[in-house]
Formats: sequence, C-alpha cells, structure tokens
Amino acid sequence: MNERDKPTTFDASLLLDGEDRILEGNRDAEVFLEKPLEEVRKATLQTANPQLHAALKELLAKTRRGRGVEDYAMAYKVGKRLMRLNINMSPYPLEALGATGTLVTISSVGMRPMPERRAPKEEELPAPEETLGLPQLLGIMPEPAFILDLDANFTYANPAMCAVLGHEEEELVGRPLSFFMRREDARKALDTLVEAARSAPWRGELEFNRSDGGISFVAVTIDALKAGRGKVKRLLGIGRDFTSEARIRREREDELQRVWSLLEKVGLALACFTPDFRITLLSQSAEEVLATSSDRAIGTPLPDLFPDESRKEVASLLEKAVAGDEIRDVVVHVGRKKKRRAFFMSVKPAVVTGGAAREYMAILREAAHQLSEMEEAEALLKVSRRKEKIMELGLHTVGSREFVESCLRDLQEELGCAAAALFTIVRSTALLRAQIGLEDGEAKALADLRLRPGHARLCGMLVKLQVEIHGGVPRRGWDEVHSLIERADVLLPILRERRWRGITVFPLRREGRAIGAIALADCDQVKMEMVEDMAFTAVGEAVASVLAALEERDAGSHPAGGEGGHQAGASAAAALAAEEGGEPSPPQKASAEGDAGGETNDPGGDMEGGAAIPTAPMKEKEHDYFEIAKELKGEESPPDNLALFTEPVIERSMPSPKGIDLVALLKDIKEYYGRVERKKEIFLEIEDDLPKLHTDKRMLRETLLQLIDNARKFSPPDAPVILGAERWGDEVLLRVEDQGSGIPAEAVREILGWGLGEEDSGGRGKVPRGGLYLCRKYVAAMGGDLSIKGKPGEGTTAFVRLRVLPFIGEMP
Repeated sequence: MNERDKPTTFDASLLLDGEDRILEGNRDAEVFLEKPLEEVRKATLQTANPQLHAALKELLAKTRRGRGVEDYAMAYKVGKRLMRLNINMSPYPLEALGATGTLVTISSVGMRPMPERRAPKEEELPAPEETLGLPQLLGIMPEPAFILDLDANFTYANPAMCAVLGHEEEELVGRPLSFFMRREDARKALDTLVEAARSAPWRGELEFNRSDGGISFVAVTIDALKAGRGKVKRLLGIGRDFTSEARIRREREDELQRVWSLLEKVGLALACFTPDFRITLLSQSAEEVLATSSDRAIGTPLPDLFPDESRKEVASLLEKAVAGDEIRDVVVHVGRKKKRRAFFMSVKPAVVTGGAAREYMAILREAAHQLSEMEEAEALLKVSRRKEKIMELGLHTVGSREFVESCLRDLQEELGCAAAALFTIVRSTALLRAQIGLEDGEAKALADLRLRPGHARLCGMLVKLQVEIHGGVPRRGWDEVHSLIERADVLLPILRERRWRGITVFPLRREGRAIGAIALADCDQVKMEMVEDMAFTAVGEAVASVLAALEERDAGSHPAGGEGGHQAGASAAAALAAEEGGEPSPPQKASAEGDAGGETNDPGGDMEGGAAIPTAPMKEKEHDYFEIAKELKGEESPPDNLALFTEPVIERSMPSPKGIDLVALLKDIKEYYGRVERKKEIFLEIEDDLPKLHTDKRMLRETLLQLIDNARKFSPPDAPVILGAERWGDEVLLRVEDQGSGIPAEAVREILGWGLGEEDSGGRGKVPRGGLYLCRKYVAAMGGDLSIKGKPGEGTTAFVRLRVLPFIGEMP
C-alpha cells in the first residue's frame, strides 16, 4: 500500500450563523470546504461548497428547529476519494450577534484506500461457462445490477447501479454494501440477507445514500452464483430503481400519518373491522374509550370490547351495517356502573373492492360530558322520590329522635352499612343525636366532638367526604377529618377495633348552612357506586328540613315566654334536651324558668284585650370583630376591648417527625379543590428539590386552605389562583396569588387584625377577619411570618415564610 493511500483521520469543526454563513473553522474543515478558510469566511456554505451544503442541508434545518444531530453517518466524496463521515450538530449561542448559530463537527476515519488487486487462486476461479460474458451482459442492462462476494462487498456494479448511487465503479468495488446504505437497521440485516440468498433468492427493498446527499431506493432480487462443484462463490443482484415511487409512497404515508394525528387530536375514536367483526385497526382514542390496547384488540371481535349489557346491541348494529343498512349516531354505552359513558356510534364502509366492502370502520363520538337528558331525568326522579319518602317519614313520626333513627335504619338497609350516626352542630360542637350499630363505649366517645374554627367553610363546600381505611389505619380523607374535628384521634381506637374499610360523611344543609352530618361506616361498595352525589345532597337537605320542622313543632308545643324568637329557640332546645333524656344547658334552664314564671311577652300569644302586638322583623346581625373574637375564643360574651388581637399565641404546634413533603401536600390541596369545585383552577409553581418541612401539618394545611379560599373569593370567575413554593436559604417561601382587584397597602394592616377598620378601599366590602387572623395565629405558632402585598388593579399575594427546622433525630 502506498503512503498516500493510508487512512487519514479528520476532525473538522465549522461554526455557522443563522443564515449558514461560515464564521470560523479549523484546518481540517478546509479539507471538506476544498478551499482555504480565509477565502470562504463570512460566505454562505452553499457558495463555498455546494456539494457539502446539499449533503448537510436537511441536518442544518433540523438543528435550526432546536433538535440537533448526533452521530449521523453518511458517505461523502472529497475529490475522487470516498469517505465515511460521522456528523454532529448542535445549536450554538452567538451572544455578540444576539442570535443562535450552528456548530458542525465532522469526523472521519480517513479516506478509504482502493482495494488491493490480487490474483485469484485456481480453486476460486468459476467455471468458464458460468461467468463468461456476465459483466458484459450486465453492463448493457438498463436496470441496476451488481455482484457481491460472500462478505457483501461489491465486486462489480454496472453503469445503471453506479448512476443510482452517484459513484464511479472504482469507488464501489471492494467496499461493503452497508457502507452506502442509509438506515442502521438495514445494515444489520445484511448478515441475514447473505445467509438467505445462499439457499433461495432474496427479494427486498434497499435504501442508499447518494454522493450528492440524496436518497435512492432499489427493489432488488439477490441470488447465489455457484462455481464448480456447486459451491457458492458470489451473489448476483438485479433490481429496479423505484426512487420516484418510494418518494410518492412516503409522502402518502406522511399524509396518512398527519391525518391520523389530526383524528387523534380531535379525539375521534375509530375502530376498523372485517365483515366478521374482527378488529384490524384501533386508534389511540378508541383504546382509551374501550379500555384496551391495539395489541390485545386486533383480531378480537369488536362487540367483545363492550360491556355485557351493550354487547348484543352493538353486535346487532354491526350486522345491519354489514348487510348494507346505514348506521348513524346510534347511542351506545361504554363502561360499567358509575363510569358508564354514552357515545354516538356510526358505521361506514372503509375499503371497497369490486363493489364489495372488505373492511368497515366504526366511529365513536362522545354524546356529552354528562349524562344524557333521559338519564339525568331518571336521576332527578329518583332524588325526588327519596326526598318524598323522607318527608312522609317525618309526617308519621312523633318526635325528632324517632325520625332520625328511622332515617338511619333506612340508610343502613339501602347501603348495607355496618354502623350509622347522625350529628347536629351546636356552638362549634357536633352532638350525637342518634346511632345504630355502635356500642355504648363507642357512642360515648362520639357524644360531643369539638369542631375547629372554620368548620362552617369546609362543611359549606363539602358534598361527600370519603375516608379510606386500611387495616384499621385511616388513609385518604383523614386530613379533611383533622381539619374539621379538634381531637380526631379519639376515633382511632374505634377504627382499629372495628376494622371498617371506609367511612362516608355527608352534611345536613339547610338554607345553605350545614346544621349537622350523617356518618355511614363500612358501606357496601357496589351499592354506594349506584348512588349519585346529588342523591346524598338531596337526602341531607330533606333530613335537615324535616328535622328543623319537627324541632319547631316541639318548641311550639311548649309556651314560650321570653323575647321573641330567642325564647322560642331556647324552648326548642330545652324540649330537644328533654326528649334525649339530658339536662338542658344553662341558657335553656333560664328559658324554662321564664316560661314557668307567668310573665310572658310572646308576640304570637294572646294578650289581655285579645289583640296581638305586631313586632318588627329582627335585623340580621352583621359579622363584626366581636363575633370573630367570640368564635375563636369560645367565650359567651364579647370582651369590651380588642385585646384578643394582641394576645400571645395559644395554639401549640406539633411538628411532623417524618417531615412534610411540600410537593405532595400542594398537589393534594389542588386535587381537593378540583373535587369540591371546578370553576376556578389552581396553578402550581413549585421549585425543584424542596426540603421537607418539620412543622405542624394540620396548621400548614389549614393556613393554605384559608388563604386560597380568600383568593378564590375575590378573584374574577375565570381567573386562576397560583399556589407557589420555593426555597430561600434556610427558609421556605409559600405564596398564594390571586388576580383580583387588589388592595392598598393601608388595608393590609386591617386584614391581618392590626387595625380597627371594617372596610377596605379595594372594593371588596367586608374583610373576612376570622380566616386571615387564624392564618396569622397558625403561622406564628409554627415560628413563621405571614405578609400580604397587593396593589389596586394588580391582585394580591400572601406570603408564608417558614424556617427549614431540622428534626432532632437528624442533628449530629
């Protein structure tokens, strides 16, 4: 081998700007540019070397789209030498120009030398009659033809084959076929090709890289050439250039892929099937609708993918379609039980040959995101019947206790629950009114449960609360229970002893306010899935209305002597306490004594002279500072000053020993609001690698809920609320940002309880002092800081800053 034929390694680098002008390059780049770098600097690559630009044009366009190119192999001819190149491209920021360029790196193992000619051995010579005149015969053929050795190297290529590849014959001979092939998987298939061609002719399509950067397609048949004694010495390939047809086919495939992608984006569920209902094609949307995958569905009868109650109906529709009938927008149901959905189904011929349909397509289009009108009417009818049944039950019962117990028995029978209890809310305390299925000790533990401040807000948003229990340990939904009940841990012994699988709680709501709740333990899951949420809401409203009516009736049976409606309410409470066998509360005792004293001032009773004194309707008491202070402190009478707002923190923080996962907590809060109300979305902006926070999880959760409620209340209907978290040194900063009208700086002090005013100037009206003051108290108990910033017209942002306190067990 001559010295000039030895392989040479090149590592060329070129820096191009956004318009493919050459900015810089190394000396090896001059080999591919075929010009000195000084002559082509600031010139476009196409002007400097049109052949190199044609080879790299597609790769440069791909890099400009931000994708980049890694280890792209291609054949390229420099002068009369053919080289195999490895190309890498990546976007390169040009800060001085304020643009983004392209860094091109070209590596090559060097110029491949011409194969050394050697004289064949005598035993390798083929029989004269087999090869005599074969090159001359192939040379005059208009179709591409070539001869390979058993290592798939070119030993001959006719002019048509050289024209297809864009190389001279001397550049092909001695080089492997894989050197010119385009796809890596095609190169790997060459070993299989040689083995297959030894025994039988191999037919296939080959894709080649041309020297000018183009692509050629050849449909080829490769067969064995046998020499003397029947040994295979060469492989003969004869093909046809179908580059134009392949390009058209690829364009059609791309177009079909584009149309298919559009169908997927539209969400059209499409299933193709044969006349015997066997599935041949299934779109991704159809996979989601039918809850299956294409691999499992292909070859399966289409009706088998539908639920049992819809299977016969779908099979009947397909039979009609195959018979020639038009099937258009027929309602079918997919899914089971509560996940059941209604779809419009249309069936049309997809592939028609010789006037006969060989394949059909079924299109599923969702009828509505909610129940159909008929199903909704049926659900409303069931709800009306439930309410009517409860009303009739109230008419036929003597007292409220009998009514409550009858309601619980009906619910136990309908839902198959193991235990049930009904509570009423009196002065931030949930009193047990009736129960079935509980033991005496369990009922005593649940007799009165103290509720946390802010329970009215949570109960007002609650439709149905489900607590999942695994092995006596509550899981999902237990955080909401902690947010409602102060000492929720008293329930844990009961849960561990009973081993219930879950608890369902729904409120008793009257005139938009929760006056109690019903708790059902260990209900039958199948029966629960058949009951809609609106049914629980209707039952709660009906029970609350009847219960209030019965209490008013009981109160009317005892003459009231006090001042107006207050005395009547006290009499009702006293009657209720007497019916339950307990002692009336002190205010109730006072009312009872007033009734017995004879001095009555009942505006509804008969006075001397037979005339009733009309009274003006009582004005609804406004929400002020003293009511908030009374609710937070639990005092019977409001103080004569506002010292409450300057008292030290009385809440005690209970740090989480394992630490709080902030990401999981914020996602859980977003999911919670997604369940209770979907009108205003919550966006999360969470920094990566947030530390665990060792503080009171309940206080932190309640603080964020209060701030989010405030932001949602004063934001426009469609404006989102942003909940963010980031780390600042040894602190974590949480923020709740709204898109409302904003508040001035002087109103911030009043909102946090530092001022004495009741109105802000931001157009918001009454300021909800109770919730925000509670936030400030909780944040102070956790050792943090609460601040609010806002400007009129720019929204308001609340910041909660907490220190990242290491847990004692983690300290060195």
